[in-house]
Amino acid sequence: MTKQKLLKIFLLFIGAVMISVTGYSAWKINQGIERDSEITSESLIESVDKEEFQEVKTLDAEIDTSDWKIYRNEKYGFGIKIPNTWLDFDVRERIVPGSTCLIEFGFLTGDKRWRESENGYAYIFGIWVFTKKQYEEYFYSDGSKPKIIEQNKNYVFTKIQSQEVPRDLTEKMNDRELVFGTFKFLK
Repeated sequence: MTKQKLLKIFLLFIGAVMISVTGYSAWKINQGIERDSEITSESLIESVDKEEFQEVKTLDAEIDTSDWKIYRNEKYGFGIKIPNTWLDFDVRERIVPGSTCLIEFGFLTGDKRWRESENGYAYIFGIWVFTKKQYEEYFYSDGSKPKIIEQNKNYVFTKIQSQEVPRDLTEKMNDRELVFGTFKFLK
């Protein structure tokens, strides 16, 4: 065989190996990401307990959250306040390798791209739960760590936010930091 034919065979072999490794990696990651449970917003919203959840303060002003509802997560012992305009949201809990779970909040969207991939919902933010050991060992590819909201003796609660959001959900995207600011441990 000529050197040129050997080079072509070698390059084809390397390409096949790379495709196989990429496919296997994607499959392995997908195996670890499972939908633990789907939770409807109606089953988790309760009336506001004014003693448990105080007003949200921002740099510019105090935001009145007295009429907001509370999403409660008894499993991990926390709650967050949800604006009353968020009537169409969905909560899903899934397992993500390297953490305990990811609790994601999604909204119905008219954006066709999202509707086809997520049953009509765009999941635009979440609370990522780690044990303390998991959090110590977890790093993003750039070396940074997820931003902590709160922690207790069992878990570290961090925030995660989608960078890409359907246009019809821009207003909700802007409310995410306010919602994170209402995070409280349940009594």
